[in-house]
Amino acid sequence: MSREVAAPSATSRWSPVVSKALWKRRAACEEERLQALEMEIAGLESAVQAVFRRLIQCRVSLLNALSL
Repeated sequence: MSREVAAPSATSRWSPVVSKALWKRRAACEEERLQALEMEIAGLESAVQAVFRRLIQCRVSLLNALSL
């Protein structure tokens, strides 16, 4: 069986410095995305807390009205 020798991939030809720089940039981008998601989650949490408080207030109002 004959095997063809594949050309080296582009990443294997890059110098370690270039690879490291690209990895750092990718990590920085992922960190920025993670921070943005964390901020969105924090906003959603506060909105859910506000809805929950409003539900409790409505429940108390209904119970007060029914107890009269």
